[in-house]
Formats: sequence, structure tokens, C-alpha cells
Amino acid sequence: KFYGLIGKSGSGKTNLLNLMSGIISPSGGEFLVNNLNFSENLYDWKQNVGFVPQNVFILNDTVRKNIAFGENESEIDDKKIEEVINQAELRQFVENLDGKEEYVIEENGQNISGGEKQRIGIARALYRDPKLLLLDEPTSALDKETEISFIQTLNRIRKNKVIILSSHKIENLKYADKIVKISDKTLKIM
Repeated sequence: KFYGLIGKSGSGKTNLLNLMSGIISPSGGEFLVNNLNFSENLYDWKQNVGFVPQNVFILNDTVRKNIAFGENESEIDDKKIEEVINQAELRQFVENLDGKEEYVIEENGQNISGGEKQRIGIARALYRDPKLLLLDEPTSALDKETEISFIQTLNRIRKNKVIILSSHKIENLKYADKIVKISDKTLKIM
């Protein structure tokens, strides 16, 4: 399924995605998934979740290692790196770099654009082949053409995944099976 999450700034979209990713815990009550307490199964849950935040953290390291974030050098799957570079619309960017995937990105991505940082974050999330893919305003730093292409890519990779995409732009949710609106601390299926 592909769910769109829409709401005004400050409505709680990011908090909801942070909760679903396991970054934050509920301050009260329970968070249940298939009647199981999510907090009691946090490690297993996180193994199945890919999360692309609004502000992607970038290592002072190669494109390859930024995508395979946390993976031991010897265990990086270069075939998968190539696959997610294509899925995240990074191919042209990587092909124009000296050293391609071995190009070193400066701390916080100072030598790349905001859109390139965002796409690296998307490739990083896809590298883990998560069952649940959470995207918090993933196209906010992308140009219009790349944004359209990325949304089409999400539609192509959606099988065998649950995708939840938050956006201010309703047109980015055109492939969503359902759109959920956050307003006044409530969720409403549109």
C-alpha cells in the first residue's frame, strides 16, 4: 500500500513518522502494530523500517558508504548500491562525480546540493529493502522534474512494501491508495 500523509506545518506529520520509525517513544498510551506493542519489539521493528527525514545526515565519506550507512566495508552489496542509486534518481549525479560511488562527500554534504543530500537519504533507506518506507517531505529539496520522477519511482517500487509519504503537495500523493489528513491532533482518511 501507498499512503499519503498531509497536513499543515506543525500538525504533527513529522512526529507521527518519528513515532512510527522508533526514533521517539509515545509519552503516554501504547503504539500497537497488529495488536503487538511496538515498544516491546523495537529492535525487530526497526529492522523493517526505512526512514527518510527532512534533514538527511551525511557522513564525511564516500557516496557508497553514505548509502550503505553503518554497513561494514566488506559487507557492502555493490549490486544493491547500483540499484538504489537508480531508484533514488541519483544516476546522473553519480556519473558526473570524479570517482563515481567513491567520491568523498564533505561533512553535512557541504559539497553537494540539498536535493542530492535528500536523494542519498532515499537511496540509504532503500538499500535496507525495508517493508515499511517512511518519507518525511522527501521532495522538498528536489527540482520539479526530479520530484515527478521520484514519485513515479515510488509507485514502481511499492509492491511488497508499505510506503507512507508526508507532503504539503497533494499532487505528490496521486499514486497513494489512501490519503490521511492530520488536523487538530486527529487522523482522517480522505
